[in-house]
Amino acid sequence: MKRIVKAGIILIGVLLLALASLPAAPQVWSPSGAPLPNPARRSPPPDEASLKRDSLDRAFPQGKPSVSSPWREREMRDFAELLKPGRYDIMVAPIRSEGYAVDRISRSLIVKALSGELAARKLRVPNPDTLSRALGEGRRTIELGEVVTFARPLGIEKLVIVAVGHDRLGHLTASVGVVPVKGFSLAPKPKPLAEFRLGAGEHPSAISRVIAPAVLDALALSGKPPARGKAAVAAKRALPASPIDAMAIKGDDAAGRAIALQLIASLAPDAPERGRERLFEQALIAAQALPREDPFSALFIARAWHYLEARETALGALAGSTAAEARAYREFLNGNLPDFSKAAAEVKDEVPRLLLEVDLKVLQAAYQHPDAKESTPFLDAFLAKYPAWGPLIQRRLDELDPWKATDSALAKILLDRDLELPGEQLDQQIAGMRLTGERPGAATFTKLALHHVGRARREHRAVTACLAAPEPCIAGAYVDLLEAIAVSGPIRELYRLVNMQALPAQARELTEALKPELDGHPAVLAFEAGARLGMVQKLPASQRDAAFAEAIRLAVAAALLEQGQSRTSREALRVMGVPSQPAAPFLSAYQFDLPARPYWYVVRASWYEAGGDRSDPKLYRDVLRSQAFGGTASRASGSLGLLCRTGYALDRRAGRLRSRGEHVRAVSGLLGSVAL
Repeated sequence: MKRIVKAGIILIGVLLLALASLPAAPQVWSPSGAPLPNPARRSPPPDEASLKRDSLDRAFPQGKPSVSSPWREREMRDFAELLKPGRYDIMVAPIRSEGYAVDRISRSLIVKALSGELAARKLRVPNPDTLSRALGEGRRTIELGEVVTFARPLGIEKLVIVAVGHDRLGHLTASVGVVPVKGFSLAPKPKPLAEFRLGAGEHPSAISRVIAPAVLDALALSGKPPARGKAAVAAKRALPASPIDAMAIKGDDAAGRAIALQLIASLAPDAPERGRERLFEQALIAAQALPREDPFSALFIARAWHYLEARETALGALAGSTAAEARAYREFLNGNLPDFSKAAAEVKDEVPRLLLEVDLKVLQAAYQHPDAKESTPFLDAFLAKYPAWGPLIQRRLDELDPWKATDSALAKILLDRDLELPGEQLDQQIAGMRLTGERPGAATFTKLALHHVGRARREHRAVTACLAAPEPCIAGAYVDLLEAIAVSGPIRELYRLVNMQALPAQARELTEALKPELDGHPAVLAFEAGARLGMVQKLPASQRDAAFAEAIRLAVAAALLEQGQSRTSREALRVMGVPSQPAAPFLSAYQFDLPARPYWYVVRASWYEAGGDRSDPKLYRDVLRSQAFGGTASRASGSLGLLCRTGYALDRRAGRLRSRGEHVRAVSGLLGSVAL
């Protein structure tokens, strides 16, 4: 009996030891750093209605925080007024996100594709960019009642309502409905379409190929637009001598429009981001109108896709092209600086050569190559031949050096030169200020330029004509470029003050000087939040909690206004801290936006573990903690690296950061995805 009991005790002990030796279930960590319940204990599956809610709405089950943005409210009013003089038959409403979202570029391109299909059938359609800005550009969801209220004063009879989402496995879903403005509440629900599977390197906006036939069918319109003459391959494809000449290009000159819009987009500043995206969307559409056999077609389409954050799609656009400029651009997309430099030098046509020279400087700056700050014989000759484009090209090249200040008055000077309006001459305005004792500074020039831009959209004949057309228009694009340049100056200065020089007090002064024109602009909010955070420790202890809360409030507002992955929303999350409770909803909502940005936080598992190797959960947590440290370190002593347009970050301080415990991903190729 004793032996049996002893054997039983030994057996139980062995079993307990075996159980204790089993690998523990992987621990999941919350944004605050606390462990969460075992993810194996799954909650009940959400119902279908919940799954159709946009991920941002699901991330805030109690409702999103209210955001006050005078800048956004003013922009919506101004662009709504610009649409009122027109009369339209039908309107494609901004794409509504369902479940997991496609990004704002994809949503915008879908609207533009559908608007173009309707316009080709002689229907009067509002300009998609003007419409988007009038309804709050980039919003993931807009209630139908709001769209109907907006459409009524414009005489619109029908609305095209489209919702798009994806399942995180490469399948896109869409639903389409045509709603009468009168009696919209009785309209049938949107019709779901068959799933659309993305091919390798295919952009999410390609789903418009499936949506367009469904829209035409719902409107009882022909599947084929009226026959139009095929755009001929231009014998002579020259750059316009000046922006004024570019704005004079006729609408039926497909090659001229494509060249002008590609050049204008290439001169856009890196920030504000949406301004740059908007210009390259127009450049893409103009390039797609070229015959495929046109030597510039492949390069123009590929460049537009690249600057629209779609490198794989850009590589696909070059497939099959043997043109010298296409061969060179492949090397650029692959981050091969030596071979790209050689291949670009072999391109003789000045149109693609200029674009490739700009890209070469971008790549050199990304690698911190000493030649990045040096001009080239081609650029010197070009600037001498085309002096009217010189200031814009030089500003774009100067921008590649984050320490170099650009001319804060440039946008206003060019507005006076190319879009002259009575009472808008800068020298007279400065003289008037001096009479009153006012000393104009950088913020003053920004405000004067924005005032001129607003008047040009209302009063300049070529620009107002653009607002009435659904297709890309050169005069409107040029005004958008100068508006972006005007806003870019203070954004660059705020970046330097907050992230490079650690001068938060001066940054706060600049944000105040930019009011009311840029009060509530998402980029300004993000850097103001960083400035306030930098000042917290200098305040009395009794004021720190309130100051910290205000910094977080501003960062949350910036992230909400961006409505998805962007450099601005990433900056806002760095202020909140990653991981942190304020950042958690945005990581949850934006992490599966398609296509993902290479600079965005990489989120794994069922909560917010970031990293690179799927097999190592500890690495996820280590990298996540390093991101939280990196946000603080960057705000205090400068940027972690120069993030170039190819999506690669060169770490300037890798050795020092690693020695302090920060895990920085080592990369060998320029275009590798990173999560710094």
